Amino acid sequence: VGRLDAATAEREQLVGLLDRQLRSSEGDVTFGESLVPAHRTLGELYALQGQLAPAIEQTREAVAHARQLLAREGNNSLWLGYTARARLNLASFLLKANEKEEAFAELQSACKLAASLVARDREVSDWHALRRDCLAEEASFDVGTGAGGPALAAATQALDVARSVKSSDRFDDQYGIARAYRLLGDAHGLLGNRTAGGVAWNTALAGRPRAGAGGAF
Repeated sequence: VGRLDAATAEREQLVGLLDRQLRSSEGDVTFGESLVPAHRTLGELYALQGQLAPAIEQTREAVAHARQLLAREGNNSLWLGYTARARLNLASFLLKANEKEEAFAELQSACKLAASLVARDREVSDWHALRRDCLAEEASFDVGTGAGGPALAAATQALDVARSVKSSDRFDDQYGIARAYRLLGDAHGLLGNRTAGGVAWNTALAGRPRAGAGGAF
Protein backbone atom coordinates (compact mmCIF):
# COMPACT_ATOMS: atom_id res chain seq x y z
CA VAL A 1 0.00 0.00 0.00
CA GLY A 2 2.84 2.37 0.84
CA ARG A 3 4.43 1.90 -2.55
CA LEU A 4 1.11 2.47 -4.28
CA ASP A 5 0.55 5.68 -2.33
CA ALA A 6 4.04 6.87 -3.22
CA ALA A 7 3.58 6.03 -6.89
CA THR A 8 0.27 7.88 -6.93
CA ALA A 9 1.80 10.96 -5.30
CA GLU A 10 4.68 10.97 -7.79
CA ARG A 11 2.29 10.66 -10.72
CA GLU A 12 0.11 13.47 -9.36
CA GLN A 13 3.18 15.70 -9.20
CA LEU A 14 4.14 14.76 -12.77
CA VAL A 15 0.66 15.51 -14.08
CA GLY A 16 0.67 18.88 -12.31
CA LEU A 17 4.09 19.75 -13.72
CA LEU A 18 3.14 18.76 -17.27
CA ASP A 19 -0.13 20.70 -17.04
CA ARG A 20 1.76 23.85 -16.00
CA GLN A 21 4.32 23.36 -18.75
CA LEU A 22 1.59 22.89 -21.34
CA ARG A 23 -0.11 26.12 -20.32
CA SER A 24 3.11 28.14 -20.18
CA SER A 25 4.21 26.82 -23.57
CA GLU A 26 0.87 27.73 -25.14
CA GLY A 27 0.05 24.19 -26.14
CA ASP A 28 3.44 22.68 -27.01
CA VAL A 29 2.62 19.25 -28.44
CA THR A 30 5.49 17.65 -26.53
CA PHE A 31 3.75 18.28 -23.22
CA GLY A 32 0.35 17.34 -24.60
CA GLU A 33 1.76 14.04 -25.81
CA SER A 34 3.25 13.31 -22.38
CA LEU A 35 0.03 14.17 -20.59
CA VAL A 36 -1.96 11.38 -22.21
CA PRO A 37 -0.06 8.47 -20.62
CA ALA A 38 0.52 10.54 -17.46
CA HIS A 39 -3.21 11.05 -16.85
CA ARG A 40 -4.00 7.50 -17.95
CA THR A 41 -1.49 5.97 -15.56
CA LEU A 42 -2.71 8.15 -12.71
CA GLY A 43 -6.20 6.88 -13.43
CA GLU A 44 -4.94 3.31 -13.25
CA LEU A 45 -3.32 3.98 -9.89
CA TYR A 46 -6.55 5.43 -8.50
CA ALA A 47 -8.48 2.43 -9.84
CA LEU A 48 -6.10 0.03 -8.12
CA GLN A 49 -7.05 1.73 -4.85
CA GLY A 50 -10.76 1.44 -5.58
CA GLN A 51 -11.13 5.17 -6.24
CA LEU A 52 -13.30 5.02 -9.34
CA ALA A 53 -14.39 8.68 -9.48
CA PRO A 54 -10.85 10.13 -9.71
CA ALA A 55 -9.83 7.23 -11.96
CA ILE A 56 -12.58 8.16 -14.41
CA GLU A 57 -11.76 11.87 -14.12
CA GLN A 58 -8.08 11.35 -14.91
CA THR A 59 -8.83 9.01 -17.78
CA ARG A 60 -11.25 11.52 -19.28
CA GLU A 61 -8.40 14.02 -19.16
CA ALA A 62 -6.19 11.53 -21.02
CA VAL A 63 -8.85 11.11 -23.70
CA ALA A 64 -9.29 14.88 -23.99
CA HIS A 65 -5.57 15.46 -24.52
CA ALA A 66 -5.46 12.61 -27.03
CA ARG A 67 -8.26 14.26 -28.99
CA GLN A 68 -6.32 17.51 -29.07
CA LEU A 69 -3.32 15.70 -30.46
CA LEU A 70 -5.35 14.00 -33.16
CA ALA A 71 -6.88 17.35 -34.13
CA ARG A 72 -3.35 18.32 -35.14
CA GLU A 73 -2.40 15.09 -36.88
CA GLY A 74 -5.21 12.58 -37.16
CA ASN A 75 -3.15 9.87 -38.83
CA ASN A 76 -0.40 9.67 -36.20
CA SER A 77 -0.16 5.99 -35.19
CA LEU A 78 1.35 6.71 -31.78
CA TRP A 79 -1.41 9.16 -30.89
CA LEU A 80 -4.09 6.82 -32.21
CA GLY A 81 -2.68 4.12 -29.96
CA TYR A 82 -2.66 6.51 -27.01
CA THR A 83 -6.29 7.38 -27.73
CA ALA A 84 -7.37 3.76 -28.01
CA ARG A 85 -5.66 2.77 -24.77
CA ALA A 86 -7.14 5.72 -22.87
CA ARG A 87 -10.63 5.02 -24.20
CA LEU A 88 -10.27 1.35 -23.32
CA ASN A 89 -9.34 2.23 -19.75
CA LEU A 90 -12.23 4.66 -19.56
CA ALA A 91 -14.62 1.95 -20.74
CA SER A 92 -13.32 -0.42 -18.08
CA PHE A 93 -13.72 2.10 -15.26
CA LEU A 94 -17.16 3.21 -16.45
CA LEU A 95 -18.30 -0.40 -16.53
CA LYS A 96 -17.13 -0.86 -12.94
CA ALA A 97 -19.12 2.28 -12.06
CA ASN A 98 -22.18 0.71 -13.75
CA GLU A 99 -22.23 3.40 -16.43
CA LYS A 100 -22.88 0.75 -19.05
CA GLU A 101 -24.13 2.89 -21.93
CA GLU A 102 -21.14 5.22 -21.94
CA ALA A 103 -18.79 2.31 -21.24
CA PHE A 104 -20.06 0.52 -24.35
CA ALA A 105 -19.60 3.63 -26.50
CA GLU A 106 -16.02 4.14 -25.32
CA LEU A 107 -15.28 0.44 -25.79
CA GLN A 108 -16.55 0.49 -29.36
CA SER A 109 -14.42 3.54 -30.17
CA ALA A 110 -11.31 1.98 -28.62
CA CYS A 111 -11.74 -1.35 -30.38
CA LYS A 112 -12.38 0.29 -33.74
CA LEU A 113 -9.10 2.18 -33.37
CA ALA A 114 -7.25 -0.96 -32.25
CA ALA A 115 -8.49 -2.94 -35.25
CA SER A 116 -7.47 -0.17 -37.64
CA LEU A 117 -3.96 -0.01 -36.15
CA VAL A 118 -3.50 -3.78 -36.51
CA ALA A 119 -4.68 -3.57 -40.12
CA ARG A 120 -2.24 -0.72 -40.75
CA ASP A 121 0.82 -2.57 -39.48
CA ARG A 122 0.61 -6.20 -38.36
CA GLU A 123 4.26 -6.22 -37.28
CA VAL A 124 3.70 -3.92 -34.28
CA SER A 125 3.16 -6.13 -31.22
CA ASP A 126 1.69 -3.23 -29.22
CA TRP A 127 -1.24 -3.02 -31.63
CA HIS A 128 -1.97 -6.73 -31.25
CA ALA A 129 -1.78 -6.38 -27.46
CA LEU A 130 -4.23 -3.49 -27.69
CA ARG A 131 -6.56 -5.58 -29.84
CA ARG A 132 -6.28 -8.45 -27.34
CA ASP A 133 -7.22 -6.16 -24.47
CA CYS A 134 -10.16 -4.73 -26.43
CA LEU A 135 -11.54 -8.19 -27.09
CA ALA A 136 -11.05 -9.11 -23.43
CA GLU A 137 -12.90 -5.98 -22.35
CA GLU A 138 -15.71 -6.79 -24.78
CA ALA A 139 -15.95 -10.24 -23.20
CA SER A 140 -15.95 -8.67 -19.73
CA PHE A 141 -18.73 -6.31 -20.77
CA ASP A 142 -20.80 -9.20 -22.13
CA VAL A 143 -20.20 -11.25 -19.00
CA GLY A 144 -21.34 -8.31 -16.90
CA THR A 145 -24.58 -8.05 -18.87
CA GLY A 146 -25.19 -11.80 -18.82
CA ALA A 147 -24.69 -12.27 -22.56
CA GLY A 148 -23.03 -15.68 -22.56
CA GLY A 149 -22.89 -16.26 -26.31
CA PRO A 150 -21.23 -12.95 -27.24
CA ALA A 151 -18.94 -13.27 -24.21
CA LEU A 152 -17.80 -16.69 -25.37
CA ALA A 153 -17.11 -15.41 -28.89
CA ALA A 154 -15.16 -12.37 -27.65
CA ALA A 155 -13.19 -14.38 -25.09
CA THR A 156 -12.27 -16.98 -27.72
CA GLN A 157 -11.02 -14.25 -30.04
CA ALA A 158 -9.13 -12.61 -27.16
CA LEU A 159 -7.41 -15.90 -26.41
CA ASP A 160 -6.46 -16.42 -30.05
CA VAL A 161 -4.92 -12.96 -30.24
CA ALA A 162 -3.28 -13.27 -26.81
CA ARG A 163 -1.51 -16.46 -27.87
CA SER A 164 -0.03 -14.66 -30.87
CA VAL A 165 1.27 -11.60 -28.98
CA LYS A 166 5.03 -11.64 -28.49
CA SER A 167 5.97 -8.31 -26.95
CA SER A 168 8.94 -7.15 -24.90
CA ASP A 169 6.85 -7.59 -21.73
CA ARG A 170 6.49 -11.34 -21.22
CA PHE A 171 4.56 -10.83 -17.98
CA ASP A 172 1.94 -8.80 -19.80
CA ASP A 173 1.79 -11.44 -22.53
CA GLN A 174 1.24 -14.20 -19.97
CA TYR A 175 -1.32 -12.11 -18.14
CA GLY A 176 -3.23 -11.50 -21.38
CA ILE A 177 -3.53 -15.24 -21.97
CA ALA A 178 -4.56 -15.93 -18.38
CA ARG A 179 -7.19 -13.19 -18.46
CA ALA A 180 -8.63 -14.53 -21.70
CA TYR A 181 -8.91 -18.00 -20.17
CA ARG A 182 -10.62 -16.54 -17.09
CA LEU A 183 -13.17 -14.74 -19.27
CA LEU A 184 -13.65 -17.90 -21.30
CA GLY A 185 -14.48 -19.69 -18.05
CA ASP A 186 -16.92 -16.93 -17.09
CA ALA A 187 -18.65 -17.21 -20.48
CA HIS A 188 -18.94 -20.99 -20.24
CA GLY A 189 -20.34 -20.54 -16.74
CA LEU A 190 -23.07 -18.25 -18.03
CA LEU A 191 -23.96 -20.83 -20.65
CA GLY A 192 -24.10 -23.64 -18.12
CA ASN A 193 -20.98 -25.38 -19.43
CA ARG A 194 -19.59 -26.14 -15.99
CA THR A 195 -16.90 -28.60 -17.09
CA ALA A 196 -15.52 -26.36 -19.84
CA GLY A 197 -15.72 -23.39 -17.51
CA GLY A 198 -13.78 -25.17 -14.81
CA VAL A 199 -11.05 -26.18 -17.22
CA ALA A 200 -10.72 -22.59 -18.46
CA TRP A 201 -10.64 -21.13 -14.94
CA ASN A 202 -8.02 -23.62 -13.78
CA THR A 203 -5.90 -22.87 -16.84
CA ALA A 204 -6.18 -19.15 -16.06
CA LEU A 205 -5.04 -19.62 -12.48
CA ALA A 206 -2.16 -21.88 -13.49
CA GLY A 207 -0.96 -19.48 -16.17
CA ARG A 208 -1.27 -16.20 -14.28
CA PRO A 209 2.16 -14.60 -13.81
CA ARG A 210 3.20 -13.92 -10.22
CA ALA A 211 4.53 -10.41 -10.86
CA GLY A 212 4.69 -7.64 -13.41
CA ALA A 213 1.16 -7.88 -14.74
CA GLY A 214 -1.23 -4.99 -14.79
CA GLY A 215 -4.93 -4.61 -15.25
CA ALA A 216 -7.89 -6.32 -13.65
CA PHE A 217 -7.71 -10.11 -13.72
